[in-house]
Amino acid sequence: MFTQVNGCNVHYEVSGKGKPLILVHGTGADAQSFEDMVPLLNKDFRVYAYDMRGFGKTVRPTDVPLCDTLWADDLAGLMRKLGVERAALAGWSLGGFVVMNFALRYPQMVSQLVLLGSASPLPTATPMDRSGFETRRKLAEAGATIEEIVEKTFEFSKGAYSPYVVKNKPEAVEKLRQTLLRNDPKSYADVIKATRSDFGPKLGEIEHPTLIVVGDDDARTPVAMSEGLNKAIPNSYMKIVKNCGHFYGFEQPEETCRIMLNFLRRFDSVAA
Repeated sequence: MFTQVNGCNVHYEVSGKGKPLILVHGTGADAQSFEDMVPLLNKDFRVYAYDMRGFGKTVRPTDVPLCDTLWADDLAGLMRKLGVERAALAGWSLGGFVVMNFALRYPQMVSQLVLLGSASPLPTATPMDRSGFETRRKLAEAGATIEEIVEKTFEFSKGAYSPYVVKNKPEAVEKLRQTLLRNDPKSYADVIKATRSDFGPKLGEIEHPTLIVVGDDDARTPVAMSEGLNKAIPNSYMKIVKNCGHFYGFEQPEETCRIMLNFLRRFDSVAA
């Protein structure tokens, strides 16, 4: 389905009944990235997944620079358009960065936060290895096709998987390849150049119950990064997923959803 939000034709999917839960994807991904998680979550929640501006099927004006604040404002606009006054938000990777910013900008619209392998705005956070992202950007700007970009940089992507998953779940690795192949090179380059807000010092102002989930083998946003978020966000709880790298919905969707549901049910009355 599509709806107009802030000048964009936003693609979104919705299923299930119950209180709203909105899933926000990461760089190079889209709503479809949660396809193995949604059936596990929509038995308890009305689950929304959408393609952020610059991703997937969402159509955007290309003259507006991308940034995390714009993505947060788009989410607020989408919620208003869909009649969702307040929701639990789950952000993966870049999506975690976006929902933290959202919680600071629109606290009244958030019940609970879930951060899955989230990027961190803290100045003390261990820098992410962005070499593969920059290579993709350069290839895209040089006119490479998405097939060429994925072929030349897939080992970088695969390196963020748990060795256990690479050995035992090859289908999970292939799901990432297919996700990356859905990207438009121009949009991907714009995403890599997007600016991010310096809201790290404000994380202590997030009062919502917050679950921080990190894979024990997540090399992209490692355990130490999540530990930093756990210390900075007052009402936060951290859980480590075993045999999991950075791609939670592909590698360990069942365990990830089990942890999420336990948290969301536990704090549902608190957040009401």
